Amino acid sequence: MIELLERVALCFERDETPEQKVRKLEGFLVQYGLPLVEAVPLFAALLSLPLGADYAPLNLPPAQQKQKTLHALLTILLRIAAQQPLLLVMEDLHWVDPTTLELLSLLVDQGPTARILALFTFRPDFSPPWTGRSHLTQVTLPRLPRRQAAEMTDRVAHGKALPVEVMEQVVAKTDGVPLFVEELTKMVLESGLLQEREERYELTGPQERGNEAYALHLLGDIATHCTPPDVDQAAAHYHQALTLAEELGMRPLQAHCHHGLGTLYATIGQQEQACAALSAAIALYRAMDMTFWLPETAAVLAQVEGR
Repeated sequence: MIELLERVALCFERDETPEQKVRKLEGFLVQYGLPLVEAVPLFAALLSLPLGADYAPLNLPPAQQKQKTLHALLTILLRIAAQQPLLLVMEDLHWVDPTTLELLSLLVDQGPTARILALFTFRPDFSPPWTGRSHLTQVTLPRLPRRQAAEMTDRVAHGKALPVEVMEQVVAKTDGVPLFVEELTKMVLESGLLQEREERYELTGPQERGNEAYALHLLGDIATHCTPPDVDQAAAHYHQALTLAEELGMRPLQAHCHHGLGTLYATIGQQEQACAALSAAIALYRAMDMTFWLPETAAVLAQVEGR
């Protein structure tokens, strides 16, 4: 919600001063009839903005401040919906933080009377707290069949055909999960194993060594998830895979190796090493716009850091 407010609702710019941002915040809150003397301190605290001399902090207990902030956000959404129908889309709800989930629960309660269509996506292992309401519809999406998974790889590759053996591996390893199909296809395209031609991609370069790097990473994953984890073997496999990936310029695999090492170190309580590896993975994922992997990695890092 903070990012939504900063980037979409308030349109904050990097070079703006805190004072300029507070002025924008005031203009935004006035639109929806919120009293500035209370609303500005609430939202300034949420957005980490200094208040300046015009406003006094509310000095409320944290729980009360949170509740007032949530109800202020809900009021804004309801007043937007009163002006025109509102579509709210939130993806990957399985990564949601408790406070955002509390806000969404308040919003769902308004469903029968507000002109809001809310669309939430989440994995099957997530259980939303608002099931069983008459105004809600849950749609379970099945895994993609082989043909549709293959079509998706083609779209990610911008219509250029992948080698048959590569496409078959992508389809087999992703098990019909759309996001996995997308991310693994991107990984393959950026791996250095394929040469782009006019109408297709061809296998080229260090194919055998690239496959070896992927195999070593997989062995690291297997050793990590043994009961108990085979720490020495897992670390050795990840480091070997990382060395090969760096040598061959396989940046997505480098990120996955750092992620694997970070998760492994976190499991055995090596906090400093875990933070370093997870931070390296996050930096690579962001640089390559591999957004699917970011929330999970950031969540593990936050847990290690005790946030």
